[in-house]
Amino acid sequence: MIDTFLFKAFHGIALHYPLVQGLVIIFARFAIFAYPLLFLRFARWKRCIKLSLPSLALAYGINALISLVWYRDRPFVSLDAQPLFDTHYLHDSFPSDHAALAMALAASIFLCAPRTRGVYAIVIAVLIGVARIMAGVHYPSDILAGFGVGLFAAAIGKYIDHRVSNKPVL
Repeated sequence: MIDTFLFKAFHGIALHYPLVQGLVIIFARFAIFAYPLLFLRFARWKRCIKLSLPSLALAYGINALISLVWYRDRPFVSLDAQPLFDTHYLHDSFPSDHAALAMALAASIFLCAPRTRGVYAIVIAVLIGVARIMAGVHYPSDILAGFGVGLFAAAIGKYIDHRVSNKPVL
């Protein structure tokens, strides 16, 4: 299966290069906290927060609903892979909460902030997703599904913001 093949390829890179391991751990666990830096020296940050919060809540809720009907073991359980960090608290794999929340936040920033900040936000989300695969805690399809949920949640968040504020959708 291509999902397993891609997982082994990405995870194998992280296992063989110590410098890559360190970067993977930083991005997989902590890069989501870099998003507030995108709001520095940005006048409309309150509007972005107002747009982001419903998107984040919706993304997390959708993931919770999907998890009720679709359970999938993490790759370190089903493939006996070695994760790069402590995994005792992790539950099911599909879809990735980190990917969904990172992309919901990134897409919300893209929709309300200057485009360069939005592009940075999306790059951070993609790096988080790739790092989660390389860390051995998600399959690529978990990340792609999470990204899809996040994009959908951001679009709904933008629609809600439009309905509440009566401003143009784009």
